Amino acid sequence: MCDHGLECSKGADESKVAWAFVKGPPALPIIGHLHLLGPSIAKSFQALSARFGPLLRFNIILRSAIIVSDAATAKEILKDNEMSFASRPGFRCSGYNIYDGYTFIFAEYGWYWRYMKKLCMSELLSVSQVNHFSGIRREEMMTLLETLVNFSEKGKSCNLGMEFLKFTNNATCRMLLTTRCSVGEEESKKIWDLVKEAEEVIVKFSLGELLGPLGKLDLFGHGRKMKALLLSFDCMVERIMAEHEKDMESGKRGRNKDILDLLLEICIDENDEVN
Repeated sequence: MCDHGLECSKGADESKVAWAFVKGPPALPIIGHLHLLGPSIAKSFQALSARFGPLLRFNIILRSAIIVSDAATAKEILKDNEMSFASRPGFRCSGYNIYDGYTFIFAEYGWYWRYMKKLCMSELLSVSQVNHFSGIRREEMMTLLETLVNFSEKGKSCNLGMEFLKFTNNATCRMLLTTRCSVGEEESKKIWDLVKEAEEVIVKFSLGELLGPLGKLDLFGHGRKMKALLLSFDCMVERIMAEHEKDMESGKRGRNKDILDLLLEICIDENDEVN
């Protein structure tokens, strides 16, 4: 699904013209196609695609999207014309995002986007780097198995969804910041609480985007809450960064570097193409 099909085609005039002719099912005033969505959005899109074709325009209140459900069309968009669709539409309430303009996922295609992609592929998410963290993933997997065995021996029921979520969060946090985020320690618990709150607010905040220009008014206060959460997160990460920098200077980090260590090394590298 490509939100704002016309905006996704920046720098490609022919694509803009093509998207303008994409049609969709009949829409109702104000709510658009909202009434066509059932409990399962994926199944709703599947039914609509079977009826109206693999490429259709979908409107919800004041937002528009292009739904692509055909493999050949998806390949043409994501591979053959990747550069025309590399940019993502920005949120209208970006003023509430303290990192606005410095993110990667929603960055417009350009020198910064290319640099961040190269950084991810060659440094942060390279095969050697992923293999470097295999020990962490193995340790967290053993912790998960021990927990499940404990439940089994005691004859107690176990919420597998919650245990797998803890496993994923702990492994990710350890690779990023060398700390677990699903345990009782104060710092880790704070990270976990912030992530949970942010997930809830982002969903509500994204729904406000359906109001179009009215979303700037932040009628439900989700934007202000998100900004407060980001500021809390930023203060905490600044403290963690300071600790990492201190350990790097004293040589304590050694070879056990996490992704934050790699980012800090790149940040202070005077020979890097981006300062």
